[in-house]
Amino acid sequence: MATTAVSKKSKTTPAQAAEKRVTDHTKFQFGDMVLNKRKLALNVIKDYASNHPDATSKDLQSAFPGMLKEAKTANDRHFFIGKENEIKTKDRKRLRIWNQMTGERINNLIQSAEKADARYKGKIKPVASATK
Repeated sequence: MATTAVSKKSKTTPAQAAEKRVTDHTKFQFGDMVLNKRKLALNVIKDYASNHPDATSKDLQSAFPGMLKEAKTANDRHFFIGKENEIKTKDRKRLRIWNQMTGERINNLIQSAEKADARYKGKIKPVASATK
């Protein structure tokens, strides 16, 4: 009788662990650009902010829940860093964009963009999907 090894620490089999390592490399069309999920998030949110110059930090955080944090508190590798990647708001706050994109998070971002501004409806489309 064959047994399947189970890790004592995580209680997952090697097959389950390998299944969890599948990575989604879907690319998206936004305007004339083809972008990975991280760059899509950065470009969509920066585009939205530039098209809504009167938006406050609260407005942007409401439009994209869980995706933005004030620069002074977002100092880790999970956010795009550098002044060129920050969004300056009407209320003089600087926001950083979350850069850890799963398929679920990117779908939520697309839905948030379409809900916040009709100009994004149908403008963000997956063009290539690959998994590893």
